[in-house]
Amino acid sequence: MYYKNLLNNPLWQKKRLEIFERDKWSCKACGSNENTLHAHHIYYEKNLKPWEYDNECLVTICEYCHDEIHGEIKKVSGIIAFEIIVNKKDILSILK
Repeated sequence: MYYKNLLNNPLWQKKRLEIFERDKWSCKACGSNENTLHAHHIYYEKNLKPWEYDNECLVTICEYCHDEIHGEIKKVSGIIAFEIIVNKKDILSILK
């Protein structure tokens, strides 16, 4: 719940509008400008607040693509964790 509270902060609201402007108010995944837009963090770093990221770490995507991306992240992270723990592979060999 704490993270969702941060998204109400005016600093985040300002940052997300910057990202929407930069991306011309359209989803960078499907091109839609009709669906609700989200500012998506490409990656997270511990102890950074949502608005403390460089703009290059954020991208505009629609709510549908955002849901799809997060679903794929869960699958990929599960596969990677399995390969590391069960098959004793290192992360670089998995990514090749």
